[in-house]
Amino acid sequence: MTKLSILLATLATSASLIAQGQPEKSKYWPFEIQLGASFMGYNSHDSSGPNGTASFSPKNPRLAPSVRFSIDPIRLPFGSILFSAGYRTQNDVPLNHWSDLSHKEQTQFGALLRFETSSNFEFGVGADTRRDWMKVPRLRGTETQDTAWRPWVRANARYMFDKGTNATPFVGLEAAFALSSPAVNNYNHYRDYAINSGLFELGNLVYEDGTPDRTKSTESFTKGHFPAWEVAVVGGIRFGRHGIGTPKPAKVTPSSPATPSIAVEAQPQRPVQPVDDSARIRAEEEARRKAAEDARLAEDARRRAEEEARRRVETQVVDVDGLRIHFRTDGFGTTAADRALVKSWAEKYKGIDASGILIVGHCDIRGLPEHNQQLSMQRARALAGLLRAEGINIPAGNIIGRSFSQPLAGNETPEGLARDRRAEVSVGSTRYRVIPTPSMEGRLIVER
Repeated sequence: MTKLSILLATLATSASLIAQGQPEKSKYWPFEIQLGASFMGYNSHDSSGPNGTASFSPKNPRLAPSVRFSIDPIRLPFGSILFSAGYRTQNDVPLNHWSDLSHKEQTQFGALLRFETSSNFEFGVGADTRRDWMKVPRLRGTETQDTAWRPWVRANARYMFDKGTNATPFVGLEAAFALSSPAVNNYNHYRDYAINSGLFELGNLVYEDGTPDRTKSTESFTKGHFPAWEVAVVGGIRFGRHGIGTPKPAKVTPSSPATPSIAVEAQPQRPVQPVDDSARIRAEEEARRKAAEDARLAEDARRRAEEEARRRVETQVVDVDGLRIHFRTDGFGTTAADRALVKSWAEKYKGIDASGILIVGHCDIRGLPEHNQQLSMQRARALAGLLRAEGINIPAGNIIGRSFSQPLAGNETPEGLARDRRAEVSVGSTRYRVIPTPSMEGRLIVER
């Protein structure tokens, strides 16, 4: 089985977890699939032999696609640690001297320390061990080839489009640098010339007098241009993010009244008489009909009781404590105090049905309407993000910006302006009612 088929089998196995219908609270490790288009820079080198020195440098580098699969088993306070395997497809970078030796492909294994932020951006630094495969065609015999395992360092920056969902698309940039270069054997380029001229078998070296040396059969071709650095544009999807997927509470349904048992009195045994058979059959049929009717009536009564109990539960109004945080002028960043406040609220309402909860952002009276509308949406997303991190999975459609259309106070004073720079919990369902005066409200940020 080739390296590529092993990697694709791993991707298919992981993707099948989703197709089988995973519950919202993931039982598998979070993982991601990333595709990229990369440009690599290659090393140059000189190779000295008995007849002088030849210089080798890369030419005509090309873009090549790549794929990387990562799992995310270790959660940290500021992010997590990802372990990954990747494959970069063939990217011929030939020499400019005698041979056609070129870089063909690369496999990658590594770990990345991922840093999350309160916005949708993420950053990561890590290390890889990568295997590069070089090859050169021969006029006689099979291809010659060379491989090298080397350490790399890499870093990336990514934008997550919707951090509150179990399947989160992203785009980003990556950069990587090799920490070492393979050594070059002094005689390699002469041997490579002899091999590719078709004059000698693999590993033969010709002395100046033309006598072949059959003792040196290793390192019998030129070391090629191994990659020295890489820059890539990437995109992909991340599945099962930490903190996402609190199960929705099950609806409470009172136990249904017990179905009354239907007792059918046994017909008294009578002597079998040919003249009474028709009367016995009619009596048995009547008893069966009556038992079936009684069972139907009992089932209808049970269903009506269940429906009534369900209606009472669904029409019950639940009071929810208000939650409100405040922001600086033209800002939507949150503070540690805000996160602690949201955590306390989320612990109290951990089982709430988030589909009935709205998150609304507001601005003070200053600024252009278009700018304030966008800013109010950013403030609402900031509060929704804090709630999602605590397991309250607010749907994207329940995040609303109101600009400055719903002020709390007059905007003539710094205090009044500060009160209107806010994001708060509201409701979009008749099942919930938010207490008018928030019992959980962040500190005002008054700017004089």
